[in-house]
Amino acid sequence: MKILFYISGHGLGHATRVYAVMNALAAKEPDAQVFLRTQVPINAFDGLSPGFFQADEVAIDVGVVEKDIFSQDIHATLSRYARIDSVKNHLIDDEVRFIKQKGIQVIVSDIPPLASEIGFAADIPTIAIGNFSWDFIYEPYVLQYPAFGYLLDEIRSAYEKTTLLMRLPLHHEMTAFPRQRDIPFAVRKPRTDPMDVRARLGIPANSEKRIVAIALRMDNVVPSRAIQELVESNEFIVLSFVSLPFEANPTVHVIGPEWRRSEFPDLLAISDVVICKLGYGIVSECIVAQVPLIYVPRDDFAEYEILETGSRDLLPSYLMPRDDFLKGNWYDHIKAFLSFNFTWPSVRTDGADIAATTIISYAT
Repeated sequence: MKILFYISGHGLGHATRVYAVMNALAAKEPDAQVFLRTQVPINAFDGLSPGFFQADEVAIDVGVVEKDIFSQDIHATLSRYARIDSVKNHLIDDEVRFIKQKGIQVIVSDIPPLASEIGFAADIPTIAIGNFSWDFIYEPYVLQYPAFGYLLDEIRSAYEKTTLLMRLPLHHEMTAFPRQRDIPFAVRKPRTDPMDVRARLGIPANSEKRIVAIALRMDNVVPSRAIQELVESNEFIVLSFVSLPFEANPTVHVIGPEWRRSEFPDLLAISDVVICKLGYGIVSECIVAQVPLIYVPRDDFAEYEILETGSRDLLPSYLMPRDDFLKGNWYDHIKAFLSFNFTWPSVRTDGADIAATTIISYAT
């Protein structure tokens, strides 16, 4: 059985749910040959058996070009996608040759439009997985830059060639896909005992301090005042994925690269709250780990409103105002949020198993 995955390079949310699907696939069909064609860093798949898949860097989509953690560069996004569209026939020919050479039986797409074009040209099934499609994201952008309007027609025409869409929660209608099946969350899950994770980080097992995980790619945007208040309160332990000016303080732990990809769910499982952008990946993994989420607003990204509205019924979440975030006024928001008695509804998270079974059925 030979399966090819095309994964969008936009953010890690696409990669994390594909990781979950691949993990389920490996459990069901350990002898399967899996190929990845993506711009996602290969270390996003640490934890999977190295012999289970072969990865190659291939660019067949753009995603969205981000200005910063809040906003997107709309013109750059459309321009880059237009460049890919201008050479799409060449890309399709190259990928079809690869598929024929390797004997691929089914394509899994999350969720580059060209993947469906490639599957159609190669005459093999294409199974898409996603909660949004790129025509939905780009449509508001085209209203600002009408010259790129043709891209929406190209994207929708490609998605129409998809054999099946497995539509994840927190979705829009995704009407470009003619055949759809709704499935539960496909999501990575913690694998390590929380006490072992705390010991590895050097956090005392008997510590009663609340753990705040800061999971944002902010470079130097993190205001020192925010961390200073958290440290001086003597109430919190901080886990950060970027360097901080308080790294020598024993209550601040800068998370190394060995943690940042496949072991991220284990870090969530020991945290009392996480601060992050709102996205499918973080929402689904917070649900599994039962850790509440503080998020910051996002501009110019159509998925944001759906995520914000939909996640309210799935997990405790809280919007930190942008001004307070940038000024470092975090302490009062965190303290107030954690004072609530959180309840966790029952949410199905077996989508990866369902997806893996479906993929196997099409490959055979």
